[in-house]
Amino acid sequence: MDLLAIIALLTGGLVLLVWGADRFIDASSKIALQLGVSELVIGLTLIAFGTSAPEVSVAIASVLNQNANIAAGTVVGSNIANIGLVFGVSMFAFVGSKGLNKTPLVSFVLSVAWLFFALQDLNIDLFESIGFIMILVLFLYGLNQESAPSESSKSEFQVKEVLFALVSLIALIIGAQVTVENAEKLALLFGISETIIGLTIIALGTSLPELAASLAALFKQKGQMVVGNIIGSNVFNIVTVMPIIGFGIQTKIDPQIIANDIWYLIILSALFLMIAALQTKMSASMLKAGGVLLIAIYSFFVLNIFFGL
Repeated sequence: MDLLAIIALLTGGLVLLVWGADRFIDASSKIALQLGVSELVIGLTLIAFGTSAPEVSVAIASVLNQNANIAAGTVVGSNIANIGLVFGVSMFAFVGSKGLNKTPLVSFVLSVAWLFFALQDLNIDLFESIGFIMILVLFLYGLNQESAPSESSKSEFQVKEVLFALVSLIALIIGAQVTVENAEKLALLFGISETIIGLTIIALGTSLPELAASLAALFKQKGQMVVGNIIGSNVFNIVTVMPIIGFGIQTKIDPQIIANDIWYLIILSALFLMIAALQTKMSASMLKAGGVLLIAIYSFFVLNIFFGL
């Protein structure tokens, strides 16, 4: 297969992946509203999980292809892109939000810390996989305690939304499989490691739903949804994908991730937490300056991967 065909299939797979995630978010949100689930829970769970669906789909496809590096690289790279690029761009129009909940922030910190611990031996074992799942349970339990369903928001249930959700899920699965297979071929063709492909091309492609959701939230002047989307997506990326790797593939992960890339995630996560905690006290110019800093770190991360800067 020639280069153009591989690039065309890889692009097509990413488009199908993002389209499937977008449709999945839309259908899932409508189903949740019809069942009377509160807006907060929808934003931090269904939308966050929906925007993480491409990463989960890539992880499942990677397990089937016995390739842990694409899945792990996609998680780390996507979370870096979510903060450095998506949140960085969002901060140019961000006006702050009030009433941020502690439970999602605690889950966010725990997920990054446990990821760092789990990757030390370059392998995700059963104990570490269970740890990720426990963080997911804590995240969902905390949201359930802080936001109860609203009966008044219920509307008539429509079966067509379930059908839309199933169709989008199928698109996600097919798009993920096509993306992973052609990413591997592209890596082999150029002599680039599959980890780098996961950290950059696939990670950026799977972060497009987060970017779309954040821009939509900014347009509707819902700053809390922007922060919630980044927190929820990053937590879901880690605590759902890493157990899939742990249960499905018993192979070593590329040491580049723990030696270099994980530190970018830790630095960006720390900056994100600082901004999330102080954003109500920050001026518009300070927020924009923060956005420039996040984008600069993400840009340096990409340059470092390809050119060793």
